[in-house]
Amino acid sequence: MSWKPQWCYHTDEPGCFKPRPYWRTHMTMHGVWPDYGDGTYPTKCSRERFDEDKLVAVIGLDTLEEFWPNVQKAEGATDYDTFWEHEWVKHGTCTGLSQIDYFSTGLKLLEVVGTPDAISANIGGTAHRKDIEDFYGGDGMAVLDCNGQYLSQIYLCFNKEDKTGRVMDQLPCTDAIIRHDDNCPKDIIHISAFNP
Repeated sequence: MSWKPQWCYHTDEPGCFKPRPYWRTHMTMHGVWPDYGDGTYPTKCSRERFDEDKLVAVIGLDTLEEFWPNVQKAEGATDYDTFWEHEWVKHGTCTGLSQIDYFSTGLKLLEVVGTPDAISANIGGTAHRKDIEDFYGGDGMAVLDCNGQYLSQIYLCFNKEDKTGRVMDQLPCTDAIIRHDDNCPKDIIHISAFNP
């Protein structure tokens, strides 16, 4: 999941100039990424083409733009879907899920896991790392990725059902994933805000 205020802080990406209200106070989906648990992951596992028309017809463009935004493009841009296409081709094709199930799963996970009060109540200030971790189940259950001292992303780990690829239960992230991606300060983490 991404914290868009930090994602946009040092960039002039078109989608960052008019952030939606939701992005100001909530984590947004970045992707659902299969991982071997050792710091490596499969990629581009099939040649199934991304089908934006089908995705938008089933899930809805506004839902995708709200919860799985592409801030590298302005809303309404003809190539706004490039982020979703990238996530599907690179990661989604390795999940065993259909495109619709892949994006539906990501959106459902975002809804279920949510954004901790430690983040939403401290926008523009600081939060205790432990409060964020506790919200997601405690030590080792959330990998916190920062730009310096500023929260940028949160990774959570889940197991999946082998036959269907359906995401099941949250589980502790492996030491390899934590070593590779967890780089936030051990106590106080800064929570960026969008400019007004």
